[in-house]
Amino acid sequence: MASNLFLRIVVPTDFSECAERAWAVAQRVAGTLRSEVVLAHILVEPIVYGDPTLAADSTLQLFEQGRKWVEDELEKWAVSTLVNKADNNGPELLDRVPVPSP
Repeated sequence: MASNLFLRIVVPTDFSECAERAWAVAQRVAGTLRSEVVLAHILVEPIVYGDPTLAADSTLQLFEQGRKWVEDELEKWAVSTLVNKADNNGPELLDRVPVPSP
């Protein structure tokens, strides 16, 4: 019965220290309950105010740098999950959902 308690645990992250601790707890719980774990980060495209021709290139560049950083961080956290899985029967890592380009 306990193994059916949570089929999937979704962990939102802003990559803070608190979120990192929550991710670690979620992995332990998921490993115990044999649940799936989903790590989620929402990246919202910025709204460009004013003359879009002046700000669009720099805003797009900044957004793409942010997107790359987020993808790299998610990859690091995913690798830590795979290491935990190999070491102590941690949770399964779900396929990553690709992020569409703006």
